[in-house]
Amino acid sequence: MGQPAHAAKPSNAARPPDLPASATWTMAKVKLFDSKASLKQLQDAIDTLTKKARHKTAFTDDEKAFLKDMFYAFSRGGRALGYVEAAKLSSHYVDGDGVKLELDSDVYAQSIIVRDVEAVMRRQIALDVKGAKGGVVVLSSADARLAKRDDFQALCAKSRDIQSQGRVLHHGWLLAEQDNQRLQKANNRFQVTSTSQASVNGITTTWRVDDEYVFEAFDKGFVTEISLGPGLVLEMPDGLSKYMTTLGIAKEFKHFATWQEDWQPDSAATAQPSAKTSEAQHPKTKVHSLRRR
Repeated sequence: MGQPAHAAKPSNAARPPDLPASATWTMAKVKLFDSKASLKQLQDAIDTLTKKARHKTAFTDDEKAFLKDMFYAFSRGGRALGYVEAAKLSSHYVDGDGVKLELDSDVYAQSIIVRDVEAVMRRQIALDVKGAKGGVVVLSSADARLAKRDDFQALCAKSRDIQSQGRVLHHGWLLAEQDNQRLQKANNRFQVTSTSQASVNGITTTWRVDDEYVFEAFDKGFVTEISLGPGLVLEMPDGLSKYMTTLGIAKEFKHFATWQEDWQPDSAATAQPSAKTSEAQHPKTKVHSLRRR
């Protein structure tokens, strides 16, 4: 006699002995009870699946479900710790069907390195807007003109404290201040673009960050370390995360954030870069988030 139409389909293979029934619960045991046994179980499962992915061996339904559950666990853990954007990115990777995702702009707009870069870009924007005679001015943190400015080069200096201030890397890539875990977990390196025009309020600028949620292949050798407690670190090869797209259980996607402000060009010249021990000091501006509610 056949199974009822609504019955769950059986797994296409027996569950390997080292594959946890629930990645979320096993990870929770590591986090809540400092369970080294649970950490080993998770790491063993990841190592086994990494070998299968490298050799392009077929994955069972249970193994695919386990990998998806890992990203659900990352998302739940991120939300619990206040890393809202990182949580959204993790869940969208396995549930978003590749659709472009908008993030809360505050994660960038409140960043020390972003505010320092904005201060320098405003000075260049003020010059460009003056010469544009009412036209639209577009400027990116990767613009060669910025690289020639002393104030922009100061943001690239190794004397900047990466932990509290962040730094500008080659080609205008911003490295997040590492103490800002909300941003660091969501997007550690990114570029900023701006679109500006003279207005009745002085200058109106729309800032934007665009990026992609992608993982590197195995040959790059990158590994993501997930801290689950003091001395409890889970290692997830980026190559395995990327292989999930080959398995059809995840899709890479683009994400962005945008915000707008009105500012006075005269105030741009007085903005000072952030200090190591204090919040960044910048001219007061009226900021409007453009994210969807």
